[in-house]
Amino acid sequence: MVNTPRALCTITLLTSGTLGDVLPYIALGKGLIEAGYNVRIAAPRGFANLIKNHHVPFSPFDGNPTDLLIEQGDSTPMTLGTNPIRSLQATQEFLRKARPLYRHMLHTAAEACRGSDLLIHGLPTIWGAHIAEGLGIPAIRANLQPLTPTREFPSALLPFRFSLSGIGNWFSHWAVTQATWLSWRSEINHARHADFGLAPAQLLDPTLKADSYQPLTLNAFSEIVVPRPRDWNEKQVITGYWRMARNEWPS
Repeated sequence: MVNTPRALCTITLLTSGTLGDVLPYIALGKGLIEAGYNVRIAAPRGFANLIKNHHVPFSPFDGNPTDLLIEQGDSTPMTLGTNPIRSLQATQEFLRKARPLYRHMLHTAAEACRGSDLLIHGLPTIWGAHIAEGLGIPAIRANLQPLTPTREFPSALLPFRFSLSGIGNWFSHWAVTQATWLSWRSEINHARHADFGLAPAQLLDPTLKADSYQPLTLNAFSEIVVPRPRDWNEKQVITGYWRMARNEWPS
């Protein structure tokens, strides 16, 4: 891909989740198009009008498990509120409802990504790396939060911000990532076999590698807000926020 003209490379930005997850990817897509790349966004069908209104090619897929997440205070799924038991019960109910949707979503997302030369994916689409593997193309992580493991601060997905010190901070990243991976591992492995004939993925999340082996990651935040961790490798690129002009915001 290095020696291929930009306009002949198809970059697919794979996103899902909420409006806050999708808007930065639209901004990234528009920037890449202005730079001369052939770009499309693969996202749930519910974002069709938003993406098309910004004149970015759209490749839809079915399903968005985030639609099942309803804010319920201490009973909100996939969170750790002041009542962990109620949060756990809500999470179990969410997973029960989301599993059938997840399998169909992964299949249609795989179809939406075919024809890509490069796949860029983030937290709501952590399974994008498996689609890229199945398609035989490279993948780049693009995170809106600092999610690469570090000893300098705990996981951004935890409900607190106090330091757990060194190995404790690093382990918090490991634990949250692994818990998310295990929640959907059976559905991802089903897609690996059904759509691509791949062997099952390993028990540990593929992104839980030693610091020196962490994959190329675009980190879409400011180094002024989150100073670069000293234990990140050179493949962790802090780009600044991906934003659109105020007059381009959805009304």
